[in-house]
Amino acid sequence: LDNAARALTVLKKHYDDKEYEAGLVLADKLIKRDLIEAYNNKAYILFAQNDYERAKDTLEALLVKNPNNERALYNLACACAQIGQVDKSIASIKKLLSMHIEKKADLRADADLTSLRDNAVFQNLMGISVRVGGKLLEFDVLPQIVNDRTLVPMRAIFDELGAAVEWDAGTRTVTAVKNGKTVSLTIDE
Repeated sequence: LDNAARALTVLKKHYDDKEYEAGLVLADKLIKRDLIEAYNNKAYILFAQNDYERAKDTLEALLVKNPNNERALYNLACACAQIGQVDKSIASIKKLLSMHIEKKADLRADADLTSLRDNAVFQNLMGISVRVGGKLLEFDVLPQIVNDRTLVPMRAIFDELGAAVEWDAGTRTVTAVKNGKTVSLTIDE
């Protein structure tokens, strides 16, 4: 472990000193020894070289070994956004947010994700979060805050709860029924 720790220190120094080729050689040696942290360090070097495709491949290899590696998920989202793989980027963001919703602020501010700013799914993920049973919900209409009140589309919540949902356009009332219990909400009442 001491040798591995020293090697990672040297790898980080290569990155800090912009000795990228030496860093990549060392990272590949450490990856062959199955040193998980070497994958992230290699990806950082590839990001510094704007080699987002290889960074993506490196991070995907890491996620095969450790599917819940938060740094890898975050950086994979960034790499995929940089190379136009929007769906993969969004999938990484969804998984990351399902584990740590507080990462939203970092994701919102990250310049590597600029290409996603106008994407409706990204906007939904970066907006108001609603969880039911630990599951992060997605909405067709974004939740919003109006006059210090949070408004959320109820259909997605009722559907996730397994309730039968009906809409009466005449009375502008949504009714949800589950296990003999009824909830009715009328707009503007």
